[in-house]
Amino acid sequence: LNDGNNQSARKEISIGLAHGNLAIEGYIDHPNFPINPNRVTISDLDYLALGEWHSFRTFQDPEGINRTIYPGTPETTKFGEENSGKAVIVEIKTPHSAPVIQELDVGTLVWEKHKLEINSRADVETLHLNIQQTPNPQNRVLSLKLTGVTDQDTINYLENFPSQFQNKFMHLNIIKDDLFLKPNLLELKALLPEGAVVNQTFEALMALMKTQPEMQEYSDLNPERTREIFSELKGKDVMDGLSPEIINRAFLLMYQMIREVSP
Repeated sequence: LNDGNNQSARKEISIGLAHGNLAIEGYIDHPNFPINPNRVTISDLDYLALGEWHSFRTFQDPEGINRTIYPGTPETTKFGEENSGKAVIVEIKTPHSAPVIQELDVGTLVWEKHKLEINSRADVETLHLNIQQTPNPQNRVLSLKLTGVTDQDTINYLENFPSQFQNKFMHLNIIKDDLFLKPNLLELKALLPEGAVVNQTFEALMALMKTQPEMQEYSDLNPERTREIFSELKGKDVMDGLSPEIINRAFLLMYQMIREVSP
């Protein structure tokens, strides 16, 4: 972009085209191919079309006229990229006149990211139905982050999702790093290492299960030992806010720690 001369005598429309960042202080930390924000004035341009930023943005000249434009990308290219998927039609009638800018939505891709809790087969069946009913999946980039504690049957059901849906979406990503398998208490008990602390913790959790009606049948701790543990826990506020979910989570954490140190 060369500096303009004899600006007032210009009789032709002048348009600039470049790729880079406007070097506006505090606007971007490390400009790539920095461009003077006053370039339209310096070079006597009627319109400056820029590429680099993927979102549609306009910038005014000293007279308050939008002459510098980033149309953005015609398709959104990543999650969180706002105001993209655009194009512009620009009409400049005469030299020095204000450009008439028409913003167009041309993008077809939809980027969606969801975080979902999965704790049962019913949860994953609902998810399956929702994915099936997603409109225009061929134009969607879908990322699902699954959390929770569930059983092996539910995990197995989820394993079939990629083969069922991968080719229907532009892209489907199912993240299961925070979805855990509910431990089997017999398996957990068999894995317990020698040591009073670990075994006492396991017994305490088994005793706490007795306080939850829906979990009582899974605890094989005898009544006498249960009373002893409750006596030891008395006054320690461990019962406040106790729920099956909290107990399951505690068992899960114990299970993970034991599996990590098991040979």
